[in-house]
Amino acid sequence: VHAVRTLLTRMRGRALLADEVGMGKTVEAGLATLELVLRGLARKILILAPPSLLAQWKEEMASKFGLDFAIPDDPGFAGWEGHDRILASLHLAKREPHASALAGVEYDLVVVDEAHHLRNSKTLSHKLVERLRTRYLFLLSATPIQNALEDIFNLVSLVRPGQLATLREFRRRFVRKAEPFLAHDAERLR
Repeated sequence: VHAVRTLLTRMRGRALLADEVGMGKTVEAGLATLELVLRGLARKILILAPPSLLAQWKEEMASKFGLDFAIPDDPGFAGWEGHDRILASLHLAKREPHASALAGVEYDLVVVDEAHHLRNSKTLSHKLVERLRTRYLFLLSATPIQNALEDIFNLVSLVRPGQLATLREFRRRFVRKAEPFLAHDAERLR
């Protein structure tokens, strides 16, 4: 509940939820999603997740929060604009013609599970999420940093463009050349 309050108030619905595996990121995102729906702030919702987790997301959103989502593989799927709530594979969504269709829809909320797949700004996955038009954005990852601190820069830049300045400035302020996982000033970065 504390995480959801922080996400919706202090973070204004745009944040990276970076808890360890099994700590409840899906439940936090579900609670926050339900709260936005109940407040009338989120009607068009897109959840992007790995293919292996689509059934789990669909079940949890329906059983725990009473929210039904269409999946592109479902019979009767009416296209990206034909449903208010869609649950799709990031791997499908990043490919054309899907990526262009998704970029043409205005969403109230986009949720990306396993968001560490967006850590490289040159990937199709990152570019897709960067193109999406949404008021609220939840990125979920147990491992937001895998290669270097630049991973965090790329993820934070999706939820809050400009928060960490430019990549060049971020490197100058925070990244140790000899130890790219350690920040010069960890407290300031935090």
